[in-house]
Amino acid sequence: MFENKDIRIVVADDDAEVLKTLAKILKRRGYEVFPFDSPHKALDFLRQEKVDLILSDLKMPDMDGIQFLDKAKKIHPKTPFILITGYATVDTAVSAIKWGAFDYLRKPFEVKKIYEVIDKALR
Repeated sequence: MFENKDIRIVVADDDAEVLKTLAKILKRRGYEVFPFDSPHKALDFLRQEKVDLILSDLKMPDMDGIQFLDKAKKIHPKTPFILITGYATVDTAVSAIKWGAFDYLRKPFEVKKIYEVIDKALR
């Protein structure tokens, strides 16, 4: 078991089931998880708190993941940002990286893959 209790991760996804699942997966590894069903709520939190990683869905109704990435990077420019999408294309990947995302994950995601990408981002 990894000792990750000092690693703080924000997760933003408008899908309650995905949010709950991601929080459970990350907590199982010992991370301190802050789940938000809206990028606006996550940004309010980020203005007050420092975190080690941000995970966000790409497609959300009130602000998409790229817009959230852009705003979050203005608050915490060095914090790794990973986008999660069910609509992964080459264009999506290029756009995400161009805007400053560390990486992106495709839905449905594998737990092992999530851990691999997070491990790389936190190095």
